[in-house]
This record gives sequence, C-alpha cells and structure tokens, in this order.
Amino acid sequence: MIWTRGQKLSLQVLEHQEIFSRTGIARALADGVSRNFKVSDLSEVSTLPDIDWYVIRETAVEVGILGIQRDLPERCSATARFIAVDPQYRGSAVGTRTILIAEKELRREGYELFGRVPETNGRGLYFWLRCGFVGQSSTIESESVTWFRRISRN
Repeated sequence: MIWTRGQKLSLQVLEHQEIFSRTGIARALADGVSRNFKVSDLSEVSTLPDIDWYVIRETAVEVGILGIQRDLPERCSATARFIAVDPQYRGSAVGTRTILIAEKELRREGYELFGRVPETNGRGLYFWLRCGFVGQSSTIESESVTWFRRISRN
C-alpha cells in the first residue's frame, strides 16, 4: 500500500521484513547510527515498537527504507528515526526527496517532522542540514543526539 508519493518516489508501507537483510540496506542503516557501527548490531531494528516502516521505491525499484515514530519528541510531531538508502542508489538525492515527501504527507496528517541523529554521525548531521532543518540540543541529558526541526519560513 502506498503511503505517499512525489519527487519520482513512492513510500510504501512495509509488508515484508526481508528488505532488512539486504546487504546495502543493512549497511546504510548501520551508517545511520555511526560509521563504525556493526551491521550485526542491527538485528532488532525491524522490531522496534512504535516505528512505522516505509519502503522507498524509485521507478518500481526498492532503493531504501524509512522509519518514522509518531508523537516523538512531543504530541503532533513525528521523528524520522531511520532513513537508509542502498549505497548503489545514492547520489541522486533519494534521501532528501524522501524526507520532503514524507514531511508533506505528515503535515497533511497534522504532524511536524523532526530528525534525530547520534552526535557521532557527521554524515547524518550534514544530511538534515541539507534538507533545510536546523539542529537543536537534546532536552534529555542522557541522550547524545541532535534533534533537527524545519527552519521557519516566515
């Protein structure tokens, strides 16, 4: 089932878990945590509670995955907890386009989109800045993450 589409992409509700075992997707998910994170440490990511998973498709090809958690960090907000694009499909702004269409759909549903990146993930920090979001410190002292929120367009 298609959740949303646009920018030559579609985001489909995840129906089959095998995408998590694909080498490129697993590596991209691990890279989303930090560059030295081991793929084997991701074994439970697909079963995390409260995460809605979407397959990123470009012209009928599954190129990545997006995990969104609603009502985090606050009510009426949604956080992109995971975005992973298979390395062989990178370089054509698939990740950025995914965030833009997800943000548009979430806004229609009444949610504001946030990003959340471990502070050790420089690539992830830069990704959210490129998408037009601004970093904010975590309000939870035990978290070593940076939250991202859309820059106001007033």
